[in-house]
Amino acid sequence: MSKRVIEQLIAAGVLPAKFAKLAAFALGSYPSVADWRRFSERLLTTVGVVAIAFSLIFFIAFNWLELGKLGKFALVEGALILTLGGYLLLVFLKKSLLLQQLLLLAASLITGALLALVGQVYQTGADSWQLFALWSLLILPWVLIARFPILWMLWLGLINLAVMLGFAPAIGLPALFTFFIVNQIFSKILLLTLINGFAFLAWLVVAERLPILQKANLPTVNQVPNSDEKKLTAPVIELHWSTNLVGLLAISFATILACYSVIGELAEPNLIIAHSIWLILLGLIWYQFYWLRLNLLLLTYFCAAIIALVMVWFINFTNFDWDIETFFVIAIVLLIISAIAVGWLRRLFVASLSARRT
Repeated sequence: MSKRVIEQLIAAGVLPAKFAKLAAFALGSYPSVADWRRFSERLLTTVGVVAIAFSLIFFIAFNWLELGKLGKFALVEGALILTLGGYLLLVFLKKSLLLQQLLLLAASLITGALLALVGQVYQTGADSWQLFALWSLLILPWVLIARFPILWMLWLGLINLAVMLGFAPAIGLPALFTFFIVNQIFSKILLLTLINGFAFLAWLVVAERLPILQKANLPTVNQVPNSDEKKLTAPVIELHWSTNLVGLLAISFATILACYSVIGELAEPNLIIAHSIWLILLGLIWYQFYWLRLNLLLLTYFCAAIIALVMVWFINFTNFDWDIETFFVIAIVLLIISAIAVGWLRRLFVASLSARRT
């Protein structure tokens, strides 16, 4: 229960003010000493393991001229063997699941260092996107084994980097797509949108099944008396940070795709494809996080995407000269749309607080 709910209980006279602190600790609004200790241990362990992995990379880079080929490969491959050996030992002893996951994360980082080292020493001439694509392919088994959100985000980031650095223009798209889409920038943004969109769907499915991604649901939001807000029957939920981040990536690329199809003066099929994907993704978010369950952060993404595309269409249709008057009109329209969105989100927030208070 949040501190704001406790404040509402005090304001309503349900909870005496002198018991507010005790109620906050009892209801979990404030972390206990054990919670802080557990958080500190996880944070410091994570930072320590990642720092050791990066320190190896920096050590080799700083001593590049002093270390020969054998020394460089011995350091990286030795560190990789020790990391995997430590992971297997912990699995055998059934000790520290967090440390097992962090060792696989370190092994994934060292694998990237090894690939970069091979490219630098032997001058393979490979493109940058090939490094990230091969890196993501090699660590995929560890990503699946670890079930660690940070490692998942690393893997998804590598896939995005591979596409951004030239994956789509280098190999092209299937003929079915290139028949409609001839713009390479549009093709790349489309591929990024599809990748992150499917990743978001996968995150939503996984979040329902893995305890590591599950958050405690708050009480159901019911009809609020004397409110013009429609009846809310969905429970208020808190999503894992990785789900929120992947959702942000998916919505951002879908919105960029739709906006680029407008400002890039592309063909009508491109416009239809881009806006169809955008509408499908926003429809999914509306259905999942407004009708079935309520999550204000995802609905904030939802509103931001609508505001961005509406503003792009407004600027494209008006075709004003870029002078002071134009910027003034655009600012007024932006303020009006933003105020409507903020007002709607605020009403949802107040309704959820009032329902939990009652």
